[in-house]
Amino acid sequence: VDEHKDFNVDRTVHPRRVLSRGLVTLGQLRSLGWAALALAIGLSAALGPAALLACLAALFMTGLIARDIFLGRYFETHPLVGALLHLLILPLFSFFVFSAVTGRLPWAAPAPVLAYAWVGYALALAYELARKTRSPAEERAGLVTYSRRMGPFRPAWLALAAIAAAAGLSAWAGSWLGLGGGYRGLVVALVAVVAGGVLDFRRRPDARRAARLKGYAGLYIVAFDLVLAAALARAYGLAIG
Repeated sequence: VDEHKDFNVDRTVHPRRVLSRGLVTLGQLRSLGWAALALAIGLSAALGPAALLACLAALFMTGLIARDIFLGRYFETHPLVGALLHLLILPLFSFFVFSAVTGRLPWAAPAPVLAYAWVGYALALAYELARKTRSPAEERAGLVTYSRRMGPFRPAWLALAAIAAAAGLSAWAGSWLGLGGGYRGLVVALVAVVAGGVLDFRRRPDARRAARLKGYAGLYIVAFDLVLAAALARAYGLAIG
């Protein structure tokens, strides 16, 4: 969906990508996309009506995203609003997992699942902001970045704020689940690492430090998931099958 949406722009701004060079075509992606769609619906139906409903909700949002929620021209001048709305699909993914595992409808999700759904949203927002933040020397016509619209530092601070919000939600969910102070301490420590990267970019906004912002945001996502999984395993044990 994303490659179809951005193809004309990417062909000009990113001529070395595989789609721009014709190594992979939009027609091939379209065929794979329809096959994946059928597979997703079929597998969800096999998991039960609740999983199918949650899957269809996520697919409906995907269809809206494919049309830029019919607000494409507005998003061109307000890219942050576009990101906030597009990323609403992330909680839907979490609700799908909940329904697939439990057989319960998405709106029956308990508080920790709701919190974690919005943790995913906040972390995706942070990564989106970080990956489209550039140093002033990197900005060029046709390249869509948040830093071009908002200045080089505001997107970085917003990314850090999103990560801090995710940390707060995950710490609350951790308390609800009885994961202990060690888990919350590690989550806070991870936020501090990202904050160090943002402050480093603020001190010297060059291309190398701008590129690191995406790395910090991605590292936080991976490290947070590992910390959460370890804390859950320690508190509740592991079960397979």
